[in-house]
Amino acid sequence: MTVLASAIISRVRTQMIDLGLSGPLRWGDTELQQWIADAQRTIIAAAPRASSTVVTIPLVAGTRQTIPTNGYVFLKAYRNMGVSRNTPGNALEVVPRELMDTQYPTWHTATAVTNPPIVIFDPSDPTAFYVSPPSDGTGSMEINYSQGVADFTADTQPLIVSDIYQTPVFDYTMFRACQKDSDYAAGQQIAATYLNAFQGFLKAVMTDDLTTATQTGRT
Repeated sequence: MTVLASAIISRVRTQMIDLGLSGPLRWGDTELQQWIADAQRTIIAAAPRASSTVVTIPLVAGTRQTIPTNGYVFLKAYRNMGVSRNTPGNALEVVPRELMDTQYPTWHTATAVTNPPIVIFDPSDPTAFYVSPPSDGTGSMEINYSQGVADFTADTQPLIVSDIYQTPVFDYTMFRACQKDSDYAAGQQIAATYLNAFQGFLKAVMTDDLTTATQTGRT
């Protein structure tokens, strides 16, 4: 199932009774689309896995590799996929950069290979990862990365985040819509209710991610 921006917009208009039946719409599609995009950006910043996608990318010569241009952050690398990009190789070993730098200080200048067996990720360089030995520029690798969010150009475009996040996207959009009525006490209270629901979801997701990371030794 793919959730379109139009589905969120329809829910918001129904909830706000903004159907244009007795006059112009209070919230235009462009405005609602922007809030939906903002909701996704906030969710992905808190939980990058919300927009994770698995692709096979060509490796460039050298140790430093980059994720696709629509990427937000590198998540994982699974296996080499060979020159043809469809020849599965062995699982990759993930090694901390500090260990590589101290134990193998010449790893950036080692002899290049087609299928590097080691992957190194530096959180301070989120859209890139490194391989060792260096790639000779002919191979490819299957990776998982978090997609970034571009502004919508039409409400027929799908959400970038997984379908399970459509409720917090709705909550955030409702929060922004209700802010327009914040001059009234009721509007302020309703906006705060939706914001609290959205923030509560993010807190639960971040707690779950931290628990998983601790259990798998990734902290």
